[in-house]
Amino acid sequence: MKPIRTESKKALLGVLGIGLILIIGGAIFYGLPALSATVFRLANPIAEITFVVDLLILPLALLKKLRLWVGFALWASSVIFGIVLWTFSAILCFVFYGYSGLFFGLIWLGIGVFPVAFLAAALHSEWVLVAALVVEAILTVGAKTLGSAMIESTRTGFG
Repeated sequence: MKPIRTESKKALLGVLGIGLILIIGGAIFYGLPALSATVFRLANPIAEITFVVDLLILPLALLKKLRLWVGFALWASSVIFGIVLWTFSAILCFVFYGYSGLFFGLIWLGIGVFPVAFLAAALHSEWVLVAALVVEAILTVGAKTLGSAMIESTRTGFG
């Protein structure tokens, strides 16, 4: 039988560990709107440049030797577009509904900030924001789908 003192130390360490995790998690959650705004401010101009580059390199996919690289570039672009979409959605969740809306968006399958932001913008009749969210979602999914299809076509020999 272990002394009570050892078990007490373990229990105290467990409680301290859980408290530390909650404090760190709360600090991260509390700073998420500012972090999202900073990342959005940095990623949005990069996404704009990436979109133009994608339009310029897309015709190169007609050449079989370059199709793999164009597909990879489009796939990588979708990641940048996704970062912009996610951060913009997180910002809109916070602006419209505060921390409660942001929390709900974050726990809703991890991608929930987009549907929550979409609904919030639509319910507040902010149609420009709704259109921006839809266009960014189409860019994200379209670039990933097209890039993956190009990569797959070089692997399987189609095209």
